[in-house]
Amino acid sequence: MGRETARLFCPFSYGYRWWDCLMPDEVCDGIPHCGLGDDEDPKMCLYYKAALSQFQRAQRTIEAAQSRQQQSRPTGHKVLIYNPADKK
Repeated sequence: MGRETARLFCPFSYGYRWWDCLMPDEVCDGIPHCGLGDDEDPKMCLYYKAALSQFQRAQRTIEAAQSRQQQSRPTGHKVLIYNPADKK
């Protein structure tokens, strides 16, 4: 069974017959995977790493908010309040 994740296209096609697909961890890893090594282009890697960092930060923020929301939900337990005036 293969890895289930988003795939990325090589940054530049240069008229290739088809687009090469890469795993996200294959981009800017120091090993050229695209036809002309364009997945290792320094300028492209600078932008890719910055965008990836921003995406990961946003994802962590969303996950933290979802976790806080789940923790603040009522548990379904009833709270009984003792009132001495109710004694008979």
